[in-house]
Amino acid sequence: MSIENVDGKPSNLVERGGTRSYTFLRVVQPVFNHSIFTSAVSPAAERIRFILGEEDDSPAPPQLFTELDELLAVDGQEMEWKETARWIKFEEKVEQGGERWSKPHVATLSLHSLFELRTCMEKGSIMLDREASSLPQLVGKCTRKIILEQGGGRTL
Repeated sequence: MSIENVDGKPSNLVERGGTRSYTFLRVVQPVFNHSIFTSAVSPAAERIRFILGEEDDSPAPPQLFTELDELLAVDGQEMEWKETARWIKFEEKVEQGGERWSKPHVATLSLHSLFELRTCMEKGSIMLDREASSLPQLVGKCTRKIILEQGGGRTL
């Protein structure tokens, strides 16, 4: 299983000073046969299941490996994809030199970010699995859909 943007294209552009940065989120199901974690169920959950007399024969949910790649160009140099964050169970980020990963930590979201996400989902257009061979073609398809939804059926 893999979730990516259309044709591996970047999802958004951010400019910081002389650095242009595109972000790209990729979720990949691991190909290894054993878990890196000792158990998917906590000991407390196992005790409660034992007390209630329930047997859990269902398969454990698959472990996912998620990484955030950014397309970076510094002062007109050649652009390259760099992995800047990853999640298996906890979040890890690349530290300031780009050489080491931070200690794993629980990823958090601010309340403001959750409200912004809710607003985008309520008022925005959600388009998954769009087929396009170039960024202009993708933008054209997205623009047509937004105009149809918000413009009362007028076409371009």
